[in-house]
Amino acid sequence: MSGQEGIRPGWFTGTERLYDFLLELTAEQQELTAISRSASAPPADGLERILDFLSDELTAKGFGPDWEISPLGQNIETLIDVFNELEEELEDDEEEEN
Repeated sequence: MSGQEGIRPGWFTGTERLYDFLLELTAEQQELTAISRSASAPPADGLERILDFLSDELTAKGFGPDWEISPLGQNIETLIDVFNELEEELEDDEEEEN
């Protein structure tokens, strides 16, 4: 890895290895790295930015020439699942407050 490894925050439900992959993937995106390293779960706008980024990365890098998903793409899909779950939890919390 690139020396970007970090301590996985409690809100991140994926593995340590997946978290390190997230940091590696977002290394050139300072705002996304800050969101990823935050001790508290990202707010709705932060989740949206990360999900948009991950979707773009999946489209650009996650498939082989025959559109079969690659191992990289599988990791990105797993990250998308982690952040989608966080987004659903946030929406549920907001509904309970109303």
